[in-house]
Amino acid sequence: MNAQEFIKPTSKEITAIKAGWPPQIFVREFPLFYAGQVPNMAFLLTSGTIIIKNDSTGKEESLDPPCLIGLHQLLTSAPTTSTATIQANSEASLIDKVTFLDLVNSDSEAGRELKKFA
Repeated sequence: MNAQEFIKPTSKEITAIKAGWPPQIFVREFPLFYAGQVPNMAFLLTSGTIIIKNDSTGKEESLDPPCLIGLHQLLTSAPTTSTATIQANSEASLIDKVTFLDLVNSDSEAGRELKKFA
């Protein structure tokens, strides 16, 4: 997995993201995106686990919270290099591109906090 695919956000960044995108609970295991796909959402994992699998090697890696995944690909329309699956009973905020960019371009405190990701 390449480092641009996930970010360890600060507590201020987490607060800013949660203000715009309240976390959702995934009651079952759910694929977030597949290798080669350009994600249509980024995800802030706030509890639980995301499993990252490199499809070419079969190697798996667990991401623990807090973790922001897929934002670089969402903003640049770049395909992911791995498959990501969120585990049952995990909690994550689902971040869409339009709202993220609107927030970043606003004069709000949350927008200023998230500007470095854009």
